[in-house]
Amino acid sequence: MKRTLMAICRYLIRIIRLLHELKFQLYHREAETMRILSALRKEYADLKHYLSDQTAVETVYRDAEYAMEFIGISESTLARHQRKGDLAVAKMDKGKRYFRQQDLERFKKEYWNLPD
Repeated sequence: MKRTLMAICRYLIRIIRLLHELKFQLYHREAETMRILSALRKEYADLKHYLSDQTAVETVYRDAEYAMEFIGISESTLARHQRKGDLAVAKMDKGKRYFRQQDLERFKKEYWNLPD
């Protein structure tokens, strides 16, 4: 009986050591994962900031009259597509509607079914 208890104790000690080793490995993997996630978050924030700066610099706003002439549609057609949500007004200033140039180009391609 004494030998059996000693053998059980040895097995329990081995199991406890293995559990501690497993916990240690998991902790270090978790720390490595957290380090990588932190680096990815920083890279994402930098990229997001860079892209927002780029789009702010490159955004060109056009009024409704330019939009109608550029796309080749009437005022009622422009208003209808605004209501449907096909073409969004980027901003309004003193009752005038302004559209982003890239939105106008995209809409013109879709409206006239032009190739990319």
